[in-house]
Amino acid sequence: MRKRIGINIVYGIGIGLFLCSFSEILLENILIGPGWSETSDVFDLYGMICWLLIYSPVWGINFIFLEEDINLSDLVVARYRTAAKWWGQCILRCVIGNGCCYAALYITLAGLAGISGQMVKCCVMIILHGLLLLGVGVWIKIVTKRMMISAITLTSLEVCAKLLIVWHILVPKWSVFSWGMYCYHSVSYGDVGVCFPLAVVCEIAVFISCLMIPKISKKSLLERIRTKDGYTY
Repeated sequence: MRKRIGINIVYGIGIGLFLCSFSEILLENILIGPGWSETSDVFDLYGMICWLLIYSPVWGINFIFLEEDINLSDLVVARYRTAAKWWGQCILRCVIGNGCCYAALYITLAGLAGISGQMVKCCVMIILHGLLLLGVGVWIKIVTKRMMISAITLTSLEVCAKLLIVWHILVPKWSVFSWGMYCYHSVSYGDVGVCFPLAVVCEIAVFISCLMIPKISKKSLLERIRTKDGYTY
């Protein structure tokens, strides 16, 4: 656990230092939503790459550790008596890791770049969106049995969500994978923007749903685990 926390903190500080190297205007643009301004909305490739780097702990660091947990499941589940308890601990460790990463990122930005009240709201939305990506990514992993596919899918969904809005195919409130961008919330985007309370509830609900996987799909999750005396499913 200490290793996970340490790696996440180092990554958060590293991304924070990287973002602090930008000008104040560019940093604000990335955190609010890359390519967006009050007069236009375009697809900024460089800004999008920076945006994805903020979320890479979800599918980079913590997904790797989650994969290790699943690979070792037949050795450790017995300690928790039930698979549901073991799975809950796995997800909790991911949440703690992400939390440490984003806390380190926020402290670095606040200390070196100085962030306004609006930027605080942006950071809150980034953290909540990270929970959504974690929940969706776990479900994709269970269905496809490949963590790499999960990571690639999440990256593609984030990029496509931005493109669909820029191309006026979807409005922000229906483009779920762009909800982490503060610029698309109703405060700044109007009636077709995302309702902040609704986004919070939906993103947390999707994340919580991944905790129910052992009850819904025990076979898919625990296919490596042999039935043993001493614990139950």
